[in-house]
Amino acid sequence: MEFFNVTVTEEAVQETIKTLRSTWLSEGAKVKQFETQLSSELGLSNPVALNSGTSSLVLALSLAGVGYSDDVIIPSQTFCATGLACLQVGAEPVFADIDPLTGNIDPKSFEASITHFTRAVIPVHWGGYPCDLDEIHAIALQNGLVVIEDAAHALGSAYLSSPASHFRL
Repeated sequence: MEFFNVTVTEEAVQETIKTLRSTWLSEGAKVKQFETQLSSELGLSNPVALNSGTSSLVLALSLAGVGYSDDVIIPSQTFCATGLACLQVGAEPVFADIDPLTGNIDPKSFEASITHFTRAVIPVHWGGYPCDLDEIHAIALQNGLVVIEDAAHALGSAYLSSPASHFRL
């Protein structure tokens, strides 16, 4: 039984072939073009394309100084990479409940999960629906925590009037 079909245009096939033949698979003109488009179309400043969302989370956690003996609060409904990124930097993922209406992390559960080991929170914008960033950032600020937004599902969406894919370290 088929649930959906994926349409791949001939133009996409030709661009893929062209990229493969260029031998520039992880760098080069296409990556620069993608980063430039992210900047111009979504208003992102200095976007950096990585090989995966997992790598992005590991990089963000590392840049925020999160590591061994730190806790990172993540939503209970997320892809396994969210917790794996925490483990890769030596931190412990701590699961907070989600809001059943949005699928996003429940700010009250996030707040209740904070301990003296908590260093960061990773709200995941589930299914393109942005988290309650105002409340999450207020709680984080009050507790001296870093907020790393996982916007893999939210590229192009907006929270209030700002793109949801703006990471705030």
